[in-house]
Amino acid sequence: MVGVAFGTVLTFYQPLALELGIRDLSHWFIGYTLSALGIRVLGGAFLDRFDRKRLALCASALYAVAVLATALLEPGWLFPLGFTLGVAHGTLWPVLTALTVEGTSSKTRTALLTYFGGSFNVGVTLSTLGFGTLAHTIGYRSVIAIAGVLAASSSFVLACLSEAPPQPESARCAR
Repeated sequence: MVGVAFGTVLTFYQPLALELGIRDLSHWFIGYTLSALGIRVLGGAFLDRFDRKRLALCASALYAVAVLATALLEPGWLFPLGFTLGVAHGTLWPVLTALTVEGTSSKTRTALLTYFGGSFNVGVTLSTLGFGTLAHTIGYRSVIAIAGVLAASSSFVLACLSEAPPQPESARCAR
């Protein structure tokens, strides 16, 4: 769902902005890049101090808010919207990656990371293909709002995840 949200915003904020008479579209990408890189480079060690599940939940909620706010785009909002999505993405991606492989064996880690990255890319691709036709029918704001609701669903999934059951001592030693 995060891939769908990312692909939708990245694809459709530009024609929406142009529809609104906004001509300098680079402000979104500048805000996104500065914050995503900043949070990853400068904030990585700081973020490691927090519970991953809770951090993922907060970042996914911020992701949904950023996407939903993009559906309400107004002139002057591109930089703050890009910046907010960059903070959310720069936080969520490494945290979800860590949660994906946490407690797994080195034999399965590569496959899990492949599926993780692949699922994000499938979401990006499907959003572009599927929402292109839909945007023509219901408008850019509407498809971005749908993507925001889908992004919010990832927060609910994260909130409902239960901790892994404790493993017997023999299984812990085998790792």
